[in-house]
Amino acid sequence: MAGDISNAVAAGYGLMVMHAMDIYRVNPANLTPALPPILIAAGWQCLGYIIGNDHLPVKNGPIQIGGPVCYGYVVRLNNEVVAVFRGTDRFVEWVEDAEFLPTLYRPIVPNPLSPLDAKVESGFWSIYASMVLKSSRGDPDRPLYQAIEAEAAGGRSVTVTGHSLGAPLGTYLALELAQRQLGNQVSGCFFASPHPGNSTFATYFDKTVKNYRVFNYILDVVPRVPLGPDYTHLPQRTVLRPATSEASIELDVGCNHHVICYSAMLDYELTEPFKTNPPPGEESSATCVLGPEIGRPSLAKLLLTGVGDVVQV
Repeated sequence: MAGDISNAVAAGYGLMVMHAMDIYRVNPANLTPALPPILIAAGWQCLGYIIGNDHLPVKNGPIQIGGPVCYGYVVRLNNEVVAVFRGTDRFVEWVEDAEFLPTLYRPIVPNPLSPLDAKVESGFWSIYASMVLKSSRGDPDRPLYQAIEAEAAGGRSVTVTGHSLGAPLGTYLALELAQRQLGNQVSGCFFASPHPGNSTFATYFDKTVKNYRVFNYILDVVPRVPLGPDYTHLPQRTVLRPATSEASIELDVGCNHHVICYSAMLDYELTEPFKTNPPPGEESSATCVLGPEIGRPSLAKLLLTGVGDVVQV
């Protein structure tokens, strides 16, 4: 169940996503960037890199804006495989101009149990459908779901995690894996997730992926899109609020969205070293974490006074 992923465990996955964003920021053209030393020191073995075509969800449909890019990595420690999807700094700008177009959900490998009226966002789906795993061992590139199934052989658990754009990409992967042979071996942990599909898709995901959590900050604009009857959030979501979070976050559109802020709100003690000594690529994002939440009045809390649960994310 969703409760199997504690806030502290989720914060750790959030930091793994932060590292995926940082190694991309340092050199966006590098398809196989080196993992941060902290992950290597912790014993994580890099199995490969998640490569996909770069698309934008714009008003006339998704367009490819460049060649393949690195969207994250797949690592293994003991009996757990983790697929990590980065977000993108540009997503907040996309929200202003994008017209998110729905398309029917059709699994890459056809599944007779998949509902015919489930829909997903066409831009997100076009990126996911292009994804392969570029092996760290020099093996040929393989479709992402296929490569991870092979890595999970022998009963290893698979956790899929992602932030922002990476959250729906991870959602599609988790569902692809869970509805095939891996079943309950698959878990998901997602942050600042835009709506991945319609209510039929969300219900199907919820029934198929038994263990997952979605974390959305109430002041973040990204979890509110796409709008309209073709889109909704996944059921197992936790709404983070300034007054009940572990960290105080600067009130700013970007700060409300950064994954380091999500991790700090879930577990400040775990995240504090990355605020104090941010890794390359995280310097500006880390300044958004002001410190531990100690109950002081703030503009963020004032904005939410009396709002209660009216504002949905």
